[in-house]
Amino acid sequence: MATGAKTSQEREFSGDECVVLPADYLKSPKAVSEIYADELANVANNLEIDEWHARSFLHGTVTATVLWVLPSLWTVCW
Repeated sequence: MATGAKTSQEREFSGDECVVLPADYLKSPKAVSEIYADELANVANNLEIDEWHARSFLHGTVTATVLWVLPSLWTVCW
């Protein structure tokens, strides 16, 4: 094989060729990841939820802990 020559698997798909896909390929996770790669990348990069920040989460956790511990201390100590 001459150097620089591309095999049929290495050539770019121009849209003019006929491609035969394996049976049930479009139902496979690989097909979904290839078809929706851009959309999946956008979702994966934008997982931040505006209402939930670390500070508010920490504040809520501390409040819930205090509300849980205070009745226990009241029962044990008095």
